[in-house]
Amino acid sequence: MNVYEAVTSRRAVRGFTDQPVPMEVLKRVLSAAAWAPSGSNLQPWRIYVVTGEPLAEIKRRAGARLAAGDPWDEREYEMYPADLKSPYRERRSAFGRERYGALGVARDDWESRQRAAAGNWQCFGAPVALFCYIDRDLGLPQWADVGMYLQTVMLLLREEGLHSCPQMSWSVYRETVADVLHPPEELMLFCGLSIGFEDVRADYNRTGRAPLDETVTFVTGTANGHEAPVVSAHRSGCPHPVAVKLRTGRGLRRNRSRSYRPFAGGAGRRVHAGGPHWTVVWPGGRLRLSCTWRDAPATGSQRQDAPQAGSPRRDAPQAASPRRGASAAGSSRFAGRLPVSSRR
Repeated sequence: MNVYEAVTSRRAVRGFTDQPVPMEVLKRVLSAAAWAPSGSNLQPWRIYVVTGEPLAEIKRRAGARLAAGDPWDEREYEMYPADLKSPYRERRSAFGRERYGALGVARDDWESRQRAAAGNWQCFGAPVALFCYIDRDLGLPQWADVGMYLQTVMLLLREEGLHSCPQMSWSVYRETVADVLHPPEELMLFCGLSIGFEDVRADYNRTGRAPLDETVTFVTGTANGHEAPVVSAHRSGCPHPVAVKLRTGRGLRRNRSRSYRPFAGGAGRRVHAGGPHWTVVWPGGRLRLSCTWRDAPATGSQRQDAPQAGSPRRDAPQAASPRRGASAAGSSRFAGRLPVSSRR
């Protein structure tokens, strides 16, 4: 299974068989998931994998509380904002209609909706539950790290032929889970993750996704979405130009009063793009570039003391200087920075 297949086949499965999941498979998945990204490598997730009798005990206790009508535990984090704005409100409502509509549950049938939701606390029959905790002293970026970790786990499970269902619903029975797992006091339960083999007999409705243009904006730095220009810096005494491709179009201003000169000395050398001259103006102070040194044969007319394209003069700005070990004659790439020629 390739990554695209894993991503598109992953979904919240709400029906599992009781087929055991080998422990070596779980260890393999979680060992690989440890490579998920986290800021400064904090790895803020704290995971409990529960199977067998301990999981059965959690399910029994949660079921007993539900049957007795016990109130939920106070939430330690807000699952959704109280006043969910558009378009998130509409997306949540659409999910509810699709989810309960597939089960034949009417919107105003609260009792049936509760019965359907009760499957959460039985892990929908899954033989494995993963409970994800995070240190309550950590901040929002670390919560994002935990989300990336869980997505990594779910994709690796697909590679193993397994399915999963992430469940924030366990946060309202966090004390029941803690009575069995006894986590340290500084940890907060974020969610559970039911894991197992899908019961293909269970009904489900695959929820859709918003169109790409609702959630993604492509910023190309050029008008009308055309390709970014290749900016060439020409210098006298050199048999070939240096091609400089901008990573971003920000900072390019046409027909301004000054032009950036990529090399010290000489005259008539300025940055241009596709005919019309442009001026590189970067108020922030630096502009990141990706430069390609083009091969070209040396000519007899080239001055002996003229610096090579890959070796600017000592007093030249270092934006055009390749990394150590890169050959000016060979084709190499490096990321450089341009100083500001004109501040605004």
